[in-house]
Amino acid sequence: MASSYLYTGAPQTYTVPSGITSINIKAWGGGGGGVGATYSGGNAAMVTGNLAVTPGEELTIKVAGGGAGFLNGSGGYVGGGTGDKTHSIDFTGGGGGGGCTIIQRGTTNLVMVSGGGGAGWYANGGYGSGDGISSAGSGGNDYINTSNTGGGGAYYPSNGGAGGIADNGGSAGDPGDFSKGGNSGDYLSGGGGSGWYGGGGGGGLAAGGGGGISLVSNLTAFTGYNGLAGVPIYGQPAGTGIGAAPSNTPNNNGGNGYVIISENSGVCFRETTRVLMADRTFKAIKDIERGDEILTDKKNGATKKVARSLKYMATGKATEIPMHLIGNRRTIVCSSTHPFWVSDTRRILAGDIEGTEEIKICEWLYTIQFEDEGTYYVEGVKVDAVSPDHRKFKLPKELYFDQTKYKANRVMKSEDDERRKKPNMTKTL
Repeated sequence: MASSYLYTGAPQTYTVPSGITSINIKAWGGGGGGVGATYSGGNAAMVTGNLAVTPGEELTIKVAGGGAGFLNGSGGYVGGGTGDKTHSIDFTGGGGGGGCTIIQRGTTNLVMVSGGGGAGWYANGGYGSGDGISSAGSGGNDYINTSNTGGGGAYYPSNGGAGGIADNGGSAGDPGDFSKGGNSGDYLSGGGGSGWYGGGGGGGLAAGGGGGISLVSNLTAFTGYNGLAGVPIYGQPAGTGIGAAPSNTPNNNGGNGYVIISENSGVCFRETTRVLMADRTFKAIKDIERGDEILTDKKNGATKKVARSLKYMATGKATEIPMHLIGNRRTIVCSSTHPFWVSDTRRILAGDIEGTEEIKICEWLYTIQFEDEGTYYVEGVKVDAVSPDHRKFKLPKELYFDQTKYKANRVMKSEDDERRKKPNMTKTL
């Protein structure tokens, strides 16, 4: 299952469900604010990776705000540097730096995703870095290329970006610091993007602020995207983390950050996988809804109602079962730990089937749950439904059609739990 968090300007809470020891995090920083019809705020960074967690613990989520555009210039939540608004007349001024998205355990920062720098009157803001070790945030542009008035990008190890120098009639920008972008100088320059360490504020005349760097060392199997370059579509709102495009509209703000947290499951299918319905028609698993009637046994025609459909964002390895390998009518892509029935008395995990391939995926996977133990058919092959007493995804009492079946303390700890009354898993066909 997945939980998503939008910008609110205040801390939010995620509670780790029972049985979950690993979650996948996808997080975007805030984009830099824009100025006028020519120059853009810098794009934020985006990171994705897995985090070890403890069931029941609470994580604090602070979703970044985008930097404000000219005539305001405020930095985005959390820690974006302020752009110049003292001289904001007509279409001038400085854009605020994008804020940093932060995920905390108590007061310990686990993940910090950098924001983009604010634009200056005559310069673009720098982008945020998605990897705080091997790549730096980019510096903001200068109004005059021979000077160093643009705010510097933050860089490893543990350094905020330098503030732009005083030149061309304007004062120096502030350097970036821990979880804070530098404020701009006093003459039409942009603020630095926040991050693990923030970018410097633009200095001198009309320079852009620098981008921050991200903290990702607590994540495993992580990928960081600098300035959102190449970020896949994960269902994030349009404009997430994007630096404000050129516009003469006052308060031309950068895009806010976003967070998706998915519990790492192990029993799911690609969205296009077809499920056999009670009337013997097929329906894509992503379209299955609560109350749908599913065929659970071809021999006796038994059916069950779906109690709920689950989905999670899978980033990593999956199993591809070629067409016809085990009687499947189409190629199946699923998690490697999903149980398949290969006879009336034998089950096997997808990853243990000889002739399958291990592939890398980054997509939503889907599965279904009944109010009791059950099976169903995908592409003509019999598979297990998620147990209603699954250790990670116990079906809530309110989703039972017959609530007398609910057992509060019953938890299935493995696919071979004897209470499921199913044959133990085999390792080979």
